[in-house]
Amino acid sequence: MKNLLSIILFSLLIFCSCEDDMQHKINGQWQLKTIEYNNGTTEKVDTIFYAFQKEAVFSFTLLENPNSTAISYGYLDFPSDNEIMITIDQNQMFPNFLEISRWESYEQIFQVDNVSSDQLVISDKEKKYIFNKH
Repeated sequence: MKNLLSIILFSLLIFCSCEDDMQHKINGQWQLKTIEYNNGTTEKVDTIFYAFQKEAVFSFTLLENPNSTAISYGYLDFPSDNEIMITIDQNQMFPNFLEISRWESYEQIFQVDNVSSDQLVISDKEKKYIFNKH
């Protein structure tokens, strides 16, 4: 009976720790490298950074030129185990955010396709975003 209880507790511990592993892995700053569109086109990018902090805060940084950056801030939510919802604070964003970010709206839900120590791949209905850890 003791062994059975130990196995159950160990299994629950493993299950619970895996459940929010994605949320911990995305923390940090990621450099967007490629956007792959569903129509087959690919866009190389090297001036956009996403930062996920403490599983609650998000920042979008655009390097406009070597001496200038534009930053927008938002909030994170995790509607399911493999989704990220980012809501941009419209009072804390730069002009033309939607055009530059290639997002459909100020609230975007992404499917997390892959997250490792050095790569993040997220997607929406029309695009796949591929990042390297920065």
